[in-house]
Amino acid sequence: MLDLGKMGAGEKEVISLAAELKVVTILTDDQKAISRAAQLDLNFDILESEDVLKLAKRGGILHSVKQVLDNMRINKEHLEDEVYWRILEEAGEI
Repeated sequence: MLDLGKMGAGEKEVISLAAELKVVTILTDDQKAISRAAQLDLNFDILESEDVLKLAKRGGILHSVKQVLDNMRINKEHLEDEVYWRILEEAGEI
């Protein structure tokens, strides 16, 4: 049994199940989960939402990462200005 410490039940379940199934990649934005997976040396490739957005743009699925980020802000998703501008720069939109 993995000692996952303090994090949400959903994140605990994702990490436990991924470890059990020997999953290679997980998707999470939870920094506690990311840190704990690294501490436990679980060797997951971890994708965050911003990674998925950039991959979708690169693959032609999205035309505008900015539109998605703006919609996230409209819907009150927490997105710091620094992160917003960094994602846009990495997506080639500024």
